Amino acid sequence: MSNTIATGSQRQLIYVPETTWGELPTDAGKVGGETPFKYLRNTGGGGIQVDRSSQTSEEFRADRGISELRLQSQRASLEVPFEFSFASFDDILEAALFGEWASDVLKQGTEEHSFSIEEGFKNIDVYLMMKGAMVNSFSLNFQPDGAMVTGTFNLLGKAQSDPVTSSEVYDEEDETDGLVPANTNPIFDSFKGHIKKDSQTLSVATSIEFTLNNNLEQLFALFDEQAFGMAVGRANLTGTLNAFFTGKDEIETFMNEDEFDLEIEAEDPSGNKYTFELPRVKFTGNTRNVSENQITQQMPFQALYDSDDSTIKITREEAVE
Repeated sequence: MSNTIATGSQRQLIYVPETTWGELPTDAGKVGGETPFKYLRNTGGGGIQVDRSSQTSEEFRADRGISELRLQSQRASLEVPFEFSFASFDDILEAALFGEWASDVLKQGTEEHSFSIEEGFKNIDVYLMMKGAMVNSFSLNFQPDGAMVTGTFNLLGKAQSDPVTSSEVYDEEDETDGLVPANTNPIFDSFKGHIKKDSQTLSVATSIEFTLNNNLEQLFALFDEQAFGMAVGRANLTGTLNAFFTGKDEIETFMNEDEFDLEIEAEDPSGNKYTFELPRVKFTGNTRNVSENQITQQMPFQALYDSDDSTIKITREEAVE
């Protein structure tokens, strides 16, 4: 056993879209191939994990011992926390919304996307691969005082491969040909952008976060410890808006069960933008937090499906130089 300790500063996540669920494309990462791997910008997290429940024998023995234990099916997962930046996650966002970008607009839909993802601990030469990775949930968090916009992708997969000591998908000497480097676009923060409710700017908003949960479930069949398939549930988008307490409007919106549309725009220092539109929203609560110098209100919300713009619509706009 080596005494070298793995470090997060030398860990990488790379991914490639699959054409068939759970199968690595044959030319993925190959020099001259049409399916290069891409770096996935991230801020750590737990990495590729496999949860395997255990089952012990129920047999009764005169010596009171337990004679057998079996590990059950592989439930592979990956958590990817990130700082949000322009064009860094567009294909992951497609997978999260089960949609496809069209004229720089992405809507929640029913198109399934999956990835093969490799996690490399380069300073100890250990590499793990998860195939059939699909986005189970996606979240974004906007906080005040110029805080960087953060988020998380949670993915479920078919299985994790056994660890190996070199990358299975590209040659280190030729990695620039089979591996697309991460972009260097700046991170979004809370100084530039807006939140609008029914087209009116909420200048008193103090934070907002939302999560889109796809309610995926790994399915298992007899005689195979890996997932047989992935069941796709309903797209459920919920969140919480926090704001200074300045009047009765938001209390009335909640009490009257009024629907409204919510728009969140993020702009980075280079002028690139994403706009997140939730066309039908209802508050599901309204509570106030009282302190000496301010009173704030916390308003959880539920997004509903709209026949024109789905549950969520994302528009991207690249800055004009």
